[in-house]
Amino acid sequence: MRSLRRFLGDIAYGIDAAHAVRHGLRPVPAARCERPRRVRLPAGAETVSLTEWPAKPPVA
Repeated sequence: MRSLRRFLGDIAYGIDAAHAVRHGLRPVPAARCERPRRVRLPAGAETVSLTEWPAKPPVA
């Protein structure tokens, strides 16, 4: 269904049917295909917020 909708959209936007049949459908952008990477930390690992800063050393 998705490819048919895209095929009809191609025709509506000026990519003719013969061109679409000859050269195939447009490739799907990679950003839509790839899953976001999930990082798995080892059990018991500490997580640190990027907004945290180390405490300033005491002034002697």
